[in-house]
Amino acid sequence: MAERMPVYELILKNIRKGELPESFSLPSDPEDQSSIFADGAMDGICIYHSVRTEMGPEEKKLMIKALNHAAAADYADADKTFTALGKKYRAIRAIDDLQSYIIKHTNKMPIGNVYHTALNLILHSSDKEAVKFGLSMLELIPVKDESVKEIIRRIGLSDEFTIFAIWIMRKWENGNAEIFNLAEKVHSWGRIHCVDRLEPETPEIREWLFKEGIDNHVLPAYSALTVWEKADVKNRLNGTVTAGDIKCLGKIFAALTDEGPTLNISQIDDAEQMINRFLSLAEEFELDAEDYDSIAVIRDWAGYSEEDVEEEKSEARSLITERCNELLSGEECEDAVAEAVRNGKGFRLAYDLGIEFEEELLDFMRKDFREYCFLCPLLMETDDYIEQVTDLFRNNLPLSSMRKDPSGSFGAGEEFADYHRLEAVLRGLDKHPYEGEDLVISGLWSPVIRTRNTALAVIAEWTKILEKPLSSVSEEIFNELRDMREKETEDSLKRTEQRLIDGVILDDEGEQDE
Repeated sequence: MAERMPVYELILKNIRKGELPESFSLPSDPEDQSSIFADGAMDGICIYHSVRTEMGPEEKKLMIKALNHAAAADYADADKTFTALGKKYRAIRAIDDLQSYIIKHTNKMPIGNVYHTALNLILHSSDKEAVKFGLSMLELIPVKDESVKEIIRRIGLSDEFTIFAIWIMRKWENGNAEIFNLAEKVHSWGRIHCVDRLEPETPEIREWLFKEGIDNHVLPAYSALTVWEKADVKNRLNGTVTAGDIKCLGKIFAALTDEGPTLNISQIDDAEQMINRFLSLAEEFELDAEDYDSIAVIRDWAGYSEEDVEEEKSEARSLITERCNELLSGEECEDAVAEAVRNGKGFRLAYDLGIEFEEELLDFMRKDFREYCFLCPLLMETDDYIEQVTDLFRNNLPLSSMRKDPSGSFGAGEEFADYHRLEAVLRGLDKHPYEGEDLVISGLWSPVIRTRNTALAVIAEWTKILEKPLSSVSEEIFNELRDMREKETEDSLKRTEQRLIDGVILDDEGEQDE
């Protein structure tokens, strides 16, 4: 097996104009299940969604062994042992135990050796968890050397390491300014972490938080409440606003209504009053499709009333719904969305509002299939465009070469991109029995678990709609599924496949054998 490039060296090779390209990601490790996640996602989930589990005795023993190698400046064995530890217990979970042990045993751990071992891991390890352990150790030691600071700035550009870089930077004399500088250069989990720990100590930082704080490639909701508070959005609503401010306010309120990943709008006592204030301001401006999209999100939130919402808030939400509907049903909205559609944007909003978009979307799919193919389900609600859409996928996907034996792959990486595109058209076929059978078969013979699962869902829906067992719906699909079933790697999918082969039909009351 070829020796892997050190993580830091890989980052250095990919820095362009002071930051990493949005397409950059660390190489996947076949032995590491976290490789299916985007850079930084696994640690982000640990921070925001997981309860910390105690380190077990086996992991603690391995950690102490690794730290003893660090104390002895035994770089190679330290790297090897920290790498082994990272496969059992991630650095983000181990950081408290690691640092506590070092602090309690400073008399046995020469600080110089720990420092140089940490740097060696950061600069030379090819294992990302070992790099994080190095960063966690370095956090305990004051960094004064400018060359070392530059190393931290550079490695922090990767979303996988941003949070560890922040923990080091915040101890520097101008730590908040360093975090702000980093925040402008990261765009995914790294930005979320920066926003969460950035202090709004200058007008420049507050303005950036207001305009860009929720703009990340994960979910704006993760930073929505933080931006509301740190950018002092409430006071902005009571001041003079510009058209640009309206756009930012709309995006912030739309993000606040999403409480899937974290609590947001429910933490603002006078949220309904603030939204009504925003809508009053919005009525004074010429809005574009992006603004109307935010208003549509707010409307959907307001229209969803839970039983425990008190009467006063229920009335306020009814008013919000009414005002949003007025804005969204106006001629100005229709014109703005139609303009966006002509420019290749706003298709989902047009679909939601009943504004014609179909021919334009089909045209954009023909011109730039890779960019627009994921919107195909919007064209597949009726039979009108099924044939044209399925032909586009047949002409643009290398279906014959995509046929592979099933595997346990989660489809991470560009090499699986076509399978995700195939999955998009499969999602639109579930209400159209007999259409795109060849595409469904291609989905069955996919190495990606989710693509196979989507194909199975289409087949199951067809049997339900037609009230026939699969063998009567499509002999070809039945035979292909039976052959593929013999090679299936996932037990959960095997069970579904066998039920379909056995003639199970789904109806509203559950499964029934035919």
